[in-house]
Order: sequence, then structure tokens, then C-alpha cells
Amino acid sequence: MERTLYVDMDGTIARFHDEPGYLERMSEKDFFFKLKAFDYAVEGIKRLINSRTIKIKVLSTTQGESCSIDKTRWLGLHIPELTEGNIILVPAGQDKTDFIADKGNAVLLDDYNKNLEVARKEGLLCIKAVNNINDKGRVGEKWGGLRVDVCSKDFYEQLISALKL
Repeated sequence: MERTLYVDMDGTIARFHDEPGYLERMSEKDFFFKLKAFDYAVEGIKRLINSRTIKIKVLSTTQGESCSIDKTRWLGLHIPELTEGNIILVPAGQDKTDFIADKGNAVLLDDYNKNLEVARKEGLLCIKAVNNINDKGRVGEKWGGLRVDVCSKDFYEQLISALKL
């Protein structure tokens, strides 16, 4: 069976934390749609989609209909190669792994250690998306598993290596 890479959105391909007052502004109309991209990560994901070596799905938490619409629009703008059937929007408060069909062949790329830890317990291969703020050692422990740098021009090569493709 073909492996599937589940890609988180906020902090992994979208520059969520770069926005001033992002926690307070998440419910604003167009907030998620206007986020800038982690360009190297987006280009790497597009290359993987086009290579057809692994199935790609975006797995992102949403908080209401406006957020879901914004995220879908953002993905259509930045990764038009991703078909709507490969976008999974998880209601806030629900476990992302509940939305992953074949956990034995799934890989999670996420910037949040808690999501990675839960997914690893469910049998997924987990890869930490290191971004411009989440790996400074200020909060919590650094992820000890596989890692890729979404800010690096070598993102694609790092991801290919981690996936062993």
C-alpha cells in the first residue's frame, strides 16, 4: 500500500506565528488566507505531489467555518496541485490522528511536539517541522526524532532523506 504524508499547515507550510497578535486574531475573516508561506516547504511539498512517489494530504486544525474557508483558499492559492479531497480539516479539540485512515503507512509532518507524540504512539512515522520559532529551546523539550527545517532551501532534500524515498 502507498504511504501517505500528512502535512500540518500552521507553522509547517504557513507562517502562522509570524503574525502579530496571532492568537487573538485567529477568528478574523481572511486571517488564515493572508498568511505568508514557508516558501521552501511549499515548493518541496509541490515537488513531492508532482513526483507521485508518496501521497500528500494536508491535515490542519480549524476553528469554525471562516477558518476552514480561509485555509482551503490558502491551499488553493499556494498549492493548487493539492486536490480538495486531499485536504483534511480537523475541528479544534479533536485528535488529528483520528482523521488518518491508514496509520501503518502514514507519516506526519508537524511543527507541534504534542501532535507528533500522539501520532508516534499510534504507529505513525513522525517528522518535526522545525520553523523559525519552535526549536529555540525556550519551551518544552526539543524533538528527538526525525526533523526537517521548513526555512531551509534544502527542505526538499531533508524531507526526501527522512522519508527514505
